[in-house]
Amino acid sequence: MDLPSYLALAAVMAAPAASATGIAGSVAINGFDYSPPTRQVEPGQTIDFAATGFHPLKLDDDDSVTCTQDCHVTFLGFGHYGFYCGNHGSPGGNGMSGVIGVVGDPDSAPVFVGSFEHALIAPRVPG
Repeated sequence: MDLPSYLALAAVMAAPAASATGIAGSVAINGFDYSPPTRQVEPGQTIDFAATGFHPLKLDDDDSVTCTQDCHVTFLGFGHYGFYCGNHGSPGGNGMSGVIGVVGDPDSAPVFVGSFEHALIAPRVPG
């Protein structure tokens, strides 16, 4: 399945879940740390992330995505998702970084799809 298909699938899957579960919380910037650095959410919940040009948000699983302004990330698949500041951290929990834990079905295989304004973390679709 190509990326546009993932985006369409994720948008369809996320719409009811996001409206049902909504914003689970936020992650703020406090100096050179994220606050809180860890959060736990359920599938379909959204986290509001603070981000700036000085503290750009990146995801461990897809470093091609960068938020340079506040952004929302909706997590659809089970797993642990690392995030970090592109200038003051790195993947794997180094420096300015944190982790979002998503409780759910451990057999799902998550994959990142989305945009800079609203990213979606969705289960991988077989095929």
